[in-house]
Amino acid sequence: MGGEHWFLGGYYNNQLIAKLDLDECSIYRQQQQLSIPHTDGFSGSCAVYNDAAHLCFDDRYKAVGPKKCQTFDGENESVLPVESNAGHVSAAMAIYQEKMWVVGGCESEDLSTCHNSVEFFDGNAWTQSARFPEAMILAHIVLADENGLYTIAGWHVSQRDVYMFKNTEWKFLGKMSESTANSKYFTSGIIAPGSFAYAGENSIEKIYLNEENFSSTDIGKPEDGNDMQLEYATMILVHGPVCSS
Repeated sequence: MGGEHWFLGGYYNNQLIAKLDLDECSIYRQQQQLSIPHTDGFSGSCAVYNDAAHLCFDDRYKAVGPKKCQTFDGENESVLPVESNAGHVSAAMAIYQEKMWVVGGCESEDLSTCHNSVEFFDGNAWTQSARFPEAMILAHIVLADENGLYTIAGWHVSQRDVYMFKNTEWKFLGKMSESTANSKYFTSGIIAPGSFAYAGENSIEKIYLNEENFSSTDIGKPEDGNDMQLEYATMILVHGPVCSS
């Protein structure tokens, strides 16, 4: 956002605003706090759209609620007056074809209300699109590039499954490696140039998001062999080594 990396909210401090300085390899907490709490991933979803952070669908701690979004542009906050057609608690979002998309989630924190609704926001209103092909999906990853919108893992689908959305249709791309089979919170990932995604919970999976030549490989754990414990972690894409000294 604005060419900078921000931390907004979180499970243990849901009104936090902080900046990441890659040159200094430091995180700086800001005096300003979010006026409305946000817990990304665990309840709410976040995406940067039109150079403002959209903090959406958080139904915890008297937050914005399951159908609305608040925005933060680095200085100012507001609550969008429009509501989505469905609630999307524990969903995930990404920017695709200049729109902000959300896939799945639940009407509330009650898991009996979870669904497969898919919607996009164009800056003015939410519009429903083709439903996800399984009955429901939550606690998953949504990524996008110029080729498509992708879901990776998720509760109530196989934790190894990867799907692609393109031209208003969903397509099953393939399965990740066996190392992801026992994952429970496979919720952290990022997409890189060339339609490669990196995602994981206990180790990192490299996924080639290609319709004709899909592949997925476990590239391993740290040198100490311990699980990485990436549940609801945040990944960012950087150009070259940082924080290496």
